Amino acid sequence: MSKWRESFQENRGDKCITKHYVSNSSVLAFSQLFRFSLFCLNPIDTLSVFVNRMKYTNLLLLFCGFVLSSCLDTALEATDSYIVNRLSYLDGEFDDLGISNDPFNIIAVTPKNRSSWNVIVEYSGGCNEHSFYTWWDTNWETAGQERFFLAHHGNGDDCDATVRDTLNLSINEIFNQSIADSTIIRIVNESNGRDISVNPKLANIIQGEQCGLGADIIINPCGKGIWDDRWIILEDSVDSLPVWIIPVRAASGVSLETPKEDDYYVGFTLLFGFESAELSNSCYLTDAGYAVPAFINCFEEL
Repeated sequence: MSKWRESFQENRGDKCITKHYVSNSSVLAFSQLFRFSLFCLNPIDTLSVFVNRMKYTNLLLLFCGFVLSSCLDTALEATDSYIVNRLSYLDGEFDDLGISNDPFNIIAVTPKNRSSWNVIVEYSGGCNEHSFYTWWDTNWETAGQERFFLAHHGNGDDCDATVRDTLNLSINEIFNQSIADSTIIRIVNESNGRDISVNPKLANIIQGEQCGLGADIIINPCGKGIWDDRWIILEDSVDSLPVWIIPVRAASGVSLETPKEDDYYVGFTLLFGFESAELSNSCYLTDAGYAVPAFINCFEEL
């Protein structure tokens, strides 16, 4: 049996769950709905919550349109959960634990610095503590690269709410040794084999909530984001190639109206591995340069 080192963190679940929010008051129910509508990622679940709260009132007709327009998939995080999930760093293989490898999705990876990543995960549940396990793939050898796995165990949770958590991973604890700053790191979803690659040169791009980087917003025919075909191209290049920031999600204060092509200051959070139905995977690295999906925190015209 493998030994592992455990750490605990709060589940900041992006979900629409009814069991934590029970009220007979129409006013309180609407305030809770408003909280859901700003942040949740599943409009159908949110509407269900609203119906459960308001089924004895006529406010449903008044606010139904508001719910559907406000709970679109424009953010990454939703309501807090009272559930605490467990993250364990394995010294051996996950299979040695003899527990189920339950399905989940990795929504995106955000490197906070060289030694810490935020990984947004999504799974079905909402009633029990869930466990995540990560370990270094020491048998995989590719020059200039390392990879590790992330697995999920639901601990028998039969609830079917869609839950999103943000896991904070320590890269140093995963690899147990120093790796070169130039190393490309890959994270593999053990449940479905999906592989997300993080290029350290792109991960070092300055991220932030304030508008601190100079950039242009121009048309890119490769795909669409929150501003249709307008993407952000940074003033600074990487490996002499331009870097495109794909605006796939945005803070509540960022306008979703398509901006004009011009010079801007921008602030964003990188979302490696984020997938969108509107984007082709070929758009992420082309002859025109690198492209990284991002959550837009702010932008302002020069």
